[in-house]
This record gives sequence, structure tokens and C-alpha cells, in this order.
Amino acid sequence: MNDFISFRLLITPTIVQFIYWLLTFFAIFGGIAVLVFSDGWMRIVAVPVIFLGPILLRVTAECLLLSFNINENLLAILEELRNRP
Repeated sequence: MNDFISFRLLITPTIVQFIYWLLTFFAIFGGIAVLVFSDGWMRIVAVPVIFLGPILLRVTAECLLLSFNINENLLAILEELRNRP
């Protein structure tokens, strides 16, 4: 509990992953719904959303999570340096 209060335990990476999966679900199934239930130029837009949407979402999520991974690695290095004789 103390780690949570002092912000040593980060919940944002979990939230980023949840939002990624949620938006990926909406991109794929929303694009499929647009293909099935609409006509005209909306179908042209739906195809890139189905295929490129999850890829762009993944790249964005990875960029966000990269900063948290860097933070964890820096904290591990700091802990190692503090434990040196």
C-alpha cells in the first residue's frame, strides 16, 4: 500500500494496455459493422481502419509503455548502484 501511495507502483501501464485492447476491438468490429451496414465512401474508409487501426494503436501503446520500461530499468540501475560497497 505504501508503494501505491508514494507512486512507486504504477497503474498507468495496465490502463494503457486495457485501452489498447478496447480500441483495437472497436476498430476491428466497428470497421466490420461499417462494411456491412453502410454504403459508398464509408466502406472505403472502413478497410484501412480495420487493418491499419490496430497497427497504429499498437505503435502508440508501445511508445507510451516504453517510457515506463525505461523508468523501471533506471530504478534497477539505481538500486544496483546503491547496493555497491
